Amino acid sequence: MSPRAFNVDWTREGPAVVELDGPCAAYFEIPLDLFATPNGELEAESHPEAARLVQRVAYLSFVVSDDLRVKLIVSRVSARLKELGGGYIWWRQRPTPTADEPPRVRMRLGTTPELPTAWWQRLGKDVDNHPAGRNTADRYN
Repeated sequence: MSPRAFNVDWTREGPAVVELDGPCAAYFEIPLDLFATPNGELEAESHPEAARLVQRVAYLSFVVSDDLRVKLIVSRVSARLKELGGGYIWWRQRPTPTADEPPRVRMRLGTTPELPTAWWQRLGKDVDNHPAGRNTADRYN
């Protein structure tokens, strides 16, 4: 994790959004302090059928035309997380210029809590996202 990830003033009022460098994988899971039975009912850890719940964080890819659109993405994600009471932005790839012509900026990020797919799709349209654009598919992994 980046040392700057913990540069947060936890004493200020209001929900906080923290940016962290996530693991280099397509997704990762965060174990929660909750346990449930196979039928989905929350139970104590000592329950014989209970298993620990996990939250999966999936990264979303963005390829946009400039740094202004990157700032727009990060500001909208942060604002939405604050509306939900705070959260985390997990970076798989921080904004990086491409060698494409014209140059673009590529990034991959996910959030905790997870934001709905429809919300991400609207954001992608608003910033003219081209994640499957020319010569980009093999560069994400």
